[in-house]
Formats: sequence, C-alpha cells, structure tokens
Amino acid sequence: CSRFANEVTARFDLTDSTRVVEIACNDGTLLNFFKQRGMRCTGVEPTRSTAAAARDLGLEVIETFLSPESASQLAADGLQADLLVANNVLAHVPDIVGFTESCRLLLATDGVASFEFPYLVDLVSKTLFDTIYHEHFSYLSFTAAEVILGTAGLTVIEVEELPTHGGSLRI
Repeated sequence: CSRFANEVTARFDLTDSTRVVEIACNDGTLLNFFKQRGMRCTGVEPTRSTAAAARDLGLEVIETFLSPESASQLAADGLQADLLVANNVLAHVPDIVGFTESCRLLLATDGVASFEFPYLVDLVSKTLFDTIYHEHFSYLSFTAAEVILGTAGLTVIEVEELPTHGGSLRI
C-alpha cells in the first residue's frame, strides 16, 4: 500500500490539494497512506465494521455500495476524485458496467482511476483455480477490462502486471 501511494503520488504529481477516493476502502489501510501525505481522503465502504475501522484512523467514510444512483448523489454533493482507487473490486460487482460508470461519475475532469483485479490469463495459464471465489462475478482479461472501461467512458493509459493473487493487473 505504501509503495502504491508513493508510485502514484510521484507519477501523477499528487499534492496536499489532491482528493483521493477509494471504493471498497475496507479498514482504510491504503487510504491512510494518502492521508499521511496530507491529501483529502474519502472512502466508500458498504460494510459497517470495516467502515468503522477506517473511521478510527480519522478517515472520512461513506457507508454505501457504489452504484449509479449513489455515485450520482455523491457527485451532486461535490465528491470529485483526483485519484479514484478500486483494488480488487471489479470481480465482486454484478453490474460491472454500471460500477465503472459510477467510478467515472466520481472522477474530476482530469482525474485518474486505478483498478486492480485478478488477471484471467494468469489464472488459466498457471492453473490458479484455488483463487476462484464464489463471491466473484467475473475474471477479466486485459481486453475485456479495456472494453468495459471504454463503455463507461474511461481510457486505459497504463497497465501493470502484479504478482498479487498469483497474477493481477493494475490499469
């Protein structure tokens, strides 16, 4: 988490005026690294106990599932992300296009979104079938992810292969 915060802070010239929004922020571990840099941070977390843990770190947390309706309301209330992070969330959402459209609604005009997800090609080529979970709705290739994000009006500017879960992509 610290390495990611360092990398994106440098890569995108993030400053203390940056607003970071993390979707499914869990206990706030990742978001807290941005808070420590003086950035404005907001987590979106539907689970009460983990939202409470993030609040214990002094983080602002909105306790809701991200959907087109909730994203529209949050955007209308002024929530705009310079950096939006959704790590290991895409596989969990039943309406992946609606979810990515919701992320786009929360992005500032020049904002950047980062999505990390298990990479289908590694799952199959390395026979990582023990990483298949009943709560996952999808496993994505790069091509599928690029099409889904494009449908939501997002453009992929970088892709990085990661060792997480036996093989993941961050785009």
